Amino acid sequence: LSLNLPPKLPVLSGDRDKIVLALHNLMGNALKYTPEGGKVEVTVDADDKRLRVDVADTGIGIAPEEAEQIVALARAMREAAALVTRPLDPSVPPAIQLRLCGARQP
Repeated sequence: LSLNLPPKLPVLSGDRDKIVLALHNLMGNALKYTPEGGKVEVTVDADDKRLRVDVADTGIGIAPEEAEQIVALARAMREAAALVTRPLDPSVPPAIQLRLCGARQP
């Protein structure tokens, strides 16, 4: 496990439990599906308004067709959530961005 962290992290506002769950799932899956001797790298990039966490690994990955389904499902969930909840200030960017990397190559 390799961690690449900035010297200082911003204070985040948001649902702590959901953020922890998302990070736990990303890192847990990376560790679970990376064979012994493989690599898991967590890189955090931050500025005053955003925190970005990238988790990359040498595990089995996700088949391209499954990755497309995951992206489509995530998009549908975001669109549905936007119908129910509106941000107080739409000009403020999200506090955290998570990106799932490492789709398996064909």
